[in-house]
Amino acid sequence: MENVEQQLLSLEQARCEALLTADTAKLDELLSPRLVFTHAHGLSDTKDTFLEKMRQAKIVYRRLKTTEAKVIELNDSAILLCRLTADILVAGAPKQLDNRTLSVWAIEDEQFRLIAYQATPITA
Repeated sequence: MENVEQQLLSLEQARCEALLTADTAKLDELLSPRLVFTHAHGLSDTKDTFLEKMRQAKIVYRRLKTTEAKVIELNDSAILLCRLTADILVAGAPKQLDNRTLSVWAIEDEQFRLIAYQATPITA
């Protein structure tokens, strides 16, 4: 069995691939029903509102790259800290992201699911 760090890095890669391909079925598997997804601009989405934005192409991910990953293991959860750079479209407007991210993955139904996500812009 994979260790927790390998599991989370694999799950984060799967999440990024699902974002790039707008695979909402895969995202539905990866995201907890309790998800709080806080964007870099400070507004938050639930799982349902985030997936709906993806379905309606209100958020389109064109490029994603995560680096500087660090995993902090807890009892039945883990925290993934990363640097994320991305090119996205938000309501049709192009945006470039350079963020620090904090992702909380918790065991639900015997598998890790993303329960909380917080992006913070890196400023020069």
